[in-house]
Amino acid sequence: MNKTINSIISIFFAIGFSSILANPTIYPTGTTIYDPEKAWNGYVLYASPIGKTHLIDMAGNEVHRWELAGFPSELIDPSINGGKKGHLLVQTKNKAGMWGGIFSNIEIGEVDWDGNIVWRWRGDDPDGAQQSHDWARLPNGNTLAVIKEKRIVPDLGDKIIADEAIVEITPNGEEIWRWRAGDHINEFGLSDEGLDLWRALIDHSGGLPAGFITINDMVQLGLINGLILVIHAFILITL
Repeated sequence: MNKTINSIISIFFAIGFSSILANPTIYPTGTTIYDPEKAWNGYVLYASPIGKTHLIDMAGNEVHRWELAGFPSELIDPSINGGKKGHLLVQTKNKAGMWGGIFSNIEIGEVDWDGNIVWRWRGDDPDGAQQSHDWARLPNGNTLAVIKEKRIVPDLGDKIIADEAIVEITPNGEEIWRWRAGDHINEFGLSDEGLDLWRALIDHSGGLPAGFITINDMVQLGLINGLILVIHAFILITL
């Protein structure tokens, strides 16, 4: 089994390094393709590696910039935010390093058009919020966020690993709901062989600090009290 795990890890590293070596060194800048008859003439909001959030038009011109970024920077719909325009969900405090915005963020919050922080949350974990990949402001004013939670997941072994959770937070910072992926392992449709491989990877690595699963996206199911979660290669509906 150890030889199998070592082979898998070696393949991952080989693929990663070959991708780095194959990348070009010169990239085109600005808007490279824009067909007004086929592309909606709107705006694009994105967070950049320099820790800023940018609003650009279809010609690539920067219309506005916020001095904080999110993972991702999320525009709050004015219709559920008292008519306030230009408010974003962003990460307001990060640890140092290139991965600060993924799981090593300490605090998340809301900023207005001028970049003023009007709401913030860090949770009770000593490491802070540890938000990543997706979040949303709900019509009731609460905020949903995907976060990392370090704990033992009994179905995967006895080592502390990075589980992923979704939390619902009220405007005053109270957590009123938490869903943990590690509590639903047997609902993911994995084979016994797949579960055994997961357990072996966790045991071999000493705990998989980067996590055993990644929630990439979540969408509220209309009036139903549930979510659609996009988790790498499969989709999960939780009620």
